[in-house]
Amino acid sequence: MNAMTGTLNSTQRMDTTAAIAVALTVVGWASAFPAIRAGLAAFGPLELGALRFAIAAVPAAIFLAVKRPALPRLDEVWRLVFGGAIFVALYTVMLNFGELTVSAGAAGFIINVSPIFTAIMAMVLLGERFSGMAWAGTVIPSPALASSPWPTGMDCLLTPVLFWCLVRPCARPSTPSSRSRCLPAIIR
Repeated sequence: MNAMTGTLNSTQRMDTTAAIAVALTVVGWASAFPAIRAGLAAFGPLELGALRFAIAAVPAAIFLAVKRPALPRLDEVWRLVFGGAIFVALYTVMLNFGELTVSAGAAGFIINVSPIFTAIMAMVLLGERFSGMAWAGTVIPSPALASSPWPTGMDCLLTPVLFWCLVRPCARPSTPSSRSRCLPAIIR
């Protein structure tokens, strides 16, 4: 045991399960754009969207069958239907159609900058405040995001996604004591 390991308590050590989950999420999310582009060679945009939903439905159905969560209240059903139809389905179809004309890297760039524009619109239209930590969490990964449309292969998306996953959590509202440890928080 070295001096560094001996001084860390159990909450400060990296949780292996969380690190694996983060790695799988980063790789899975980063590979989505090239996979969509490849899938469009065999399927149309609507068919590919339906296939993606069918694949995602299998583990969701298994989870629901095992856990048996309570059904949503009737007054909540419209929100689920509206959100699923408008936000999830429309996003998927538009992304698939978009990737017919732009590269996977450009699609990744467009999707990755949307939170920045959302934050700017919230500031201008709703008077939201954006803290210094939030700006840091936005600006630090921006060079990697901006470079994503030009390289080819997996590196065109993995680098910006990795930066976004590591730095963006710093921008979340948090207590002053948790801000100082925002990066280790995502790998615990």
